[in-house]
Amino acid sequence: MPQDQTLSMLRRGYTFRSSVFGHGDDRDAVVIRFLGQPTLFVTGETGARLFYDDSRLTRVDAAPAAAGNLIFGRGGVQGLEGEAHQARRRLFLDVLDREGVARLTDVVRRRWQEAQYHWVAAGRASLHGAAVEVLGRSALEWAGVDAPDPVRTAHDLAAIIDGFGSIGLRNLRGRLARRRCEQLARDAVATARRTAPATGIRARSPLQAVAHAREADGSLLDLRVAGVELLNLLRPIVAVAWFVDFAAIALAKHPRWRARVSTAGSDADRTAFVHEIRRYYPLAPLLAARAKKEFSFAGSTVQPGQRVLLDIIGINHDPRLWNAPWRFEPERFLRRVPGEYDFVAQGGGPFATGHRCPGEPTTVALLEELARALADLPFHISRAELSFPAHRVPTRPLRGPVLRDLGAAARHPTGVSVETNREPHEEDWTMSSHADLVAAVTAQHGQIAQLISRTAQSEGETRREAFEALRRLMALHEAAEQATIHPLVTASNGEGSEVGQERVEEEDEASNLMERLESFDVTSYEFTIQVQLLEEAVTFHANAEETRELPRLRDAPEADLRRAIGALSTVEQLSSPESEWSPGDRSFGAMVRSAATLFAVATTPADGRNG
Repeated sequence: MPQDQTLSMLRRGYTFRSSVFGHGDDRDAVVIRFLGQPTLFVTGETGARLFYDDSRLTRVDAAPAAAGNLIFGRGGVQGLEGEAHQARRRLFLDVLDREGVARLTDVVRRRWQEAQYHWVAAGRASLHGAAVEVLGRSALEWAGVDAPDPVRTAHDLAAIIDGFGSIGLRNLRGRLARRRCEQLARDAVATARRTAPATGIRARSPLQAVAHAREADGSLLDLRVAGVELLNLLRPIVAVAWFVDFAAIALAKHPRWRARVSTAGSDADRTAFVHEIRRYYPLAPLLAARAKKEFSFAGSTVQPGQRVLLDIIGINHDPRLWNAPWRFEPERFLRRVPGEYDFVAQGGGPFATGHRCPGEPTTVALLEELARALADLPFHISRAELSFPAHRVPTRPLRGPVLRDLGAAARHPTGVSVETNREPHEEDWTMSSHADLVAAVTAQHGQIAQLISRTAQSEGETRREAFEALRRLMALHEAAEQATIHPLVTASNGEGSEVGQERVEEEDEASNLMERLESFDVTSYEFTIQVQLLEEAVTFHANAEETRELPRLRDAPEADLRRAIGALSTVEQLSSPESEWSPGDRSFGAMVRSAATLFAVATTPADGRNG
């Protein structure tokens, strides 16, 4: 009996398929064990045709509950079949028709321009969070949903997306976010139902359309289900933020396409670029269905109820379907139109009647608009921010991308970046110190991530050595931040206090996970699982620091910034195994307390104020 592949799938993410289909493997199907059951894993155009054959497969109860209930919700259109599916799908097609998409694009364009003004004034922008807020607030406005805190709702929708590929903390945060979003959606639908529906689909807002939608039998949608479907309209709009990240990376790595995607470029080039973004860069690695009846495929017999998984990454990079599939080449879409079964970035099969995502044209339209806006905007991305982890689902550049050097666009509306002969001012040096601090923090975040990965992937003595190095660096890094960085944010006015406290609580959570790891033998299965949970916690925390905490220190006093940089420099020195500071046999918590004493002494200024 083959070994169960569930854990391998969770650990390897987008690279899992390479452990099933080897290089040059031309098979279209392999039987694996997934969630303890035999599962047919299909790839290629032939596999896609099977997956979207409604006479043999169904979506009902196909996705694992931890992922399906989080991303789609219970009772949503994605899990329906037959007349019920077609009736529900018509709701989405009506709302997302050409006029509806045009109205949404107009809202996104306006909000992006408003946000871009502030980014340019600041000289930089953390793209993912900014895109989430623009798209989330635009979706709510377009749909007619009055959210008490639109920014919080936008990030909740993003948390739902971010958690579907995890079984750890990201999934938990996603489920909590879904609970809040579903309550908001139900309340919005209930309020809309107390208002007489406007006449004609175009006279109604998307919220009204969902609130008064009916099932195939003519009955009004259940209130809870209507709320789920409202979120199934809003959530995919926010998901475009992931593609926006990759569009910025592609423009940075392939600058010859900036002019072609910009306002001065052509619609055809822009569409080709967007299709290649969706083909080349991943969002989801696979989809799930179940067999309705017994049938044979590629030499395997599939039993009723057996799962079938579709290899999205493999199909979109299949050398039998795509020339040089691992090369980013938008020109390919100037020569061909995406097919129903060879391009499955957002599902496959016939668009009008099948299970292909009804929001696919919306994604294309929004990404064309935002890719154009990015191409028009002079920016720079650090080389370190161009990479993304292949094991994380959904993936994105966790250390960015941060758009830098935007100030020239503010001084020169033409978009041309021009050097000036202006003498440096004091505020320039403050910004330089802030940039140095950001670089130091993100560099150590990268080192910690590498040590976690090495701990997870190695065995025996190599794993033990990697784990000891991880304990040492994390304890020093955490103590340095708690002595110098978090107090600065917590002491700031407004939301800063809450932001700083949240980071401390996240570090406490990571510390608890680390001490739990210390209780297991490094060769044990429990240790392996706990390392994954630690990785989830640390990744979330590092991203929150870089996007929510560090930007608040841009105007911090120069002396405080230099003090924090000095503390992180000390971390680099003490984290070396050859340094005099030795953790010995102490627990992780004791190591942090010992390091905190060092930094409290080292960072206390002469006036006695603790930095």
